[in-house]
Amino acid sequence: MAFKTKLAEHEIQLGTRQYRIYPEGEQIAWIWQLFGANRFVWNQFVAAFEARYEANPELKFPKIGVLKSWLPLMRKEYEWLKRVNSTSLQFTVERFSDAMWAFLTKKQVKQGKPRFKSRKYYSQTATIKNVKYQTKTGAQAQIAVLSPHHLRIGKKNGIALRTSSLNNLRNVRIQKAVISYRQDLDRYYISFS
Repeated sequence: MAFKTKLAEHEIQLGTRQYRIYPEGEQIAWIWQLFGANRFVWNQFVAAFEARYEANPELKFPKIGVLKSWLPLMRKEYEWLKRVNSTSLQFTVERFSDAMWAFLTKKQVKQGKPRFKSRKYYSQTATIKNVKYQTKTGAQAQIAVLSPHHLRIGKKNGIALRTSSLNNLRNVRIQKAVISYRQDLDRYYISFS
């Protein structure tokens, strides 16, 4: 007999549902810039730590705070990274840190070194954390459901995406959103947690 854990209704829905989004023109360009920036940051970290690990495998891996402190330096060096949501880049660094820790501590037997990401891979993803920011009218979230079929992502003049039905997200606190593109289906999706 299986026991069901007591979860709120929205937790079950958020963990299992992908919503289709219908970006147009500049929105598609913004999404692909987001994918590209996340892939670039991931590949920069992989290259740096591959060289570091080859030179001295006994050297300790830096903590997540140190890794995140490199992001502002990267954004100064590569100006185009400033056009991308910074929480997305921070999440990429967190995922890289988790992957390196799993590799270095050998907690998972089949866990290899983090590999470079390719733009030719059939699926592209980017995760945006939903943090609040202050405006003249008060605090606002980066991810907001505007109507049952529209969603705003980003600060102030962020992009408004047309989506499939979001009725079950009206009173739910969204912590992060994962935007994905499936090349084989030529479709964009968003999922929440």
